[in-house]
Amino acid sequence: MAVRPASDAPFERVSDFGVAIREIDCAQNHCVILYKLDGRGPRFCHFANHQDLRDEIAHDPYLWADAGLDPINRRFVAAWVGNLDMNKDNIPYGLDSAGCCFDVGTGEFIPAPIGKGLTCSTFITSVLRSLGFDVLKEDEWPERPDDVAFGQRIVDMLCAVHANGDHIQAVRADIGARRFRPEEVVGAITLSTWPVAFAEARAIAAAVIIDLKAARSAAS
Repeated sequence: MAVRPASDAPFERVSDFGVAIREIDCAQNHCVILYKLDGRGPRFCHFANHQDLRDEIAHDPYLWADAGLDPINRRFVAAWVGNLDMNKDNIPYGLDSAGCCFDVGTGEFIPAPIGKGLTCSTFITSVLRSLGFDVLKEDEWPERPDDVAFGQRIVDMLCAVHANGDHIQAVRADIGARRFRPEEVVGAITLSTWPVAFAEARAIAAAVIIDLKAARSAAS
């Protein structure tokens, strides 16, 4: 299995830093950082929506796995992520994460150019990149036809939450930008050698999808 449900492996078993994923609907999944610090139970840190960074107790129905980093670096990432709950309202949702990063010393999000922003998956890769870890060989990722439909859903979401008009217009111009899908990011992070090539990420993503479907069938 690429990822496991908490019924098989409780979240408490995470080795400091891992990733978790769940299905939202047939077209989209959502991924989060799973971490644990001394004296605290396992928690999720994730980018839930436009200007909505959350830190909460780990809970079902997510499936999870440890990150492929060595123990020292897993502990380092977990400790750093534990300080991110101060930055809940200043991260924009966007289809292109160019220029998005975090200040390593303070944990603060560094404002990106108008229209640029994060998704649940690029939040995780941007955090790790800011800490010196490149998860993906991003230049290998292609633009795929169904990325257009995803981009339009994001623009509709931004309109629904009354995001800044200039931001919406700039995000609309990025519709069709290459997408780093949650299952690709989660799968890649579980591997022991980074950065991960596109073909390898797609292969492990397929295994993540199988695990998600198996969990759904078991729950029904």
